[in-house]
Amino acid sequence: MTISKIKQRLHNLTRVVKVLEQINFTNKLSPIEESGVVKHFELAFELSWKLMKDILEHEGIVGASSPRSVIKDALITKIIDDESWLLLVKTRNESTHIYDLELSAQIVQLIEREYIDLFVKFIKQIKQKYE
Repeated sequence: MTISKIKQRLHNLTRVVKVLEQINFTNKLSPIEESGVVKHFELAFELSWKLMKDILEHEGIVGASSPRSVIKDALITKIIDDESWLLLVKTRNESTHIYDLELSAQIVQLIEREYIDLFVKFIKQIKQKYE
């Protein structure tokens, strides 16, 4: 995996997370707005675990192919240091099957309270190493 691909994926992740950071969660979000938050969360998650996979491959660690296995390897190798990423995988899996507005609201609360900060911390860690 090339450094330029890692930097490109990091750039894309940063752009998606900045959108999440700009959301005004103090106002009640409409169902459409909640859907947009969840969609950006899903995109940030996809970019994050694929970035972790790219970094693992760059460091010579290959084999992990699922988000959960990549995140476990990233924890072992200290690419990330917060086991909340494993809960994030569960939330991501649940978010793809949202048909219930109450569940959607709960996921949006998790995104606001925990996951945006987790993405921001990850971006800072990777920027320190690869920029």
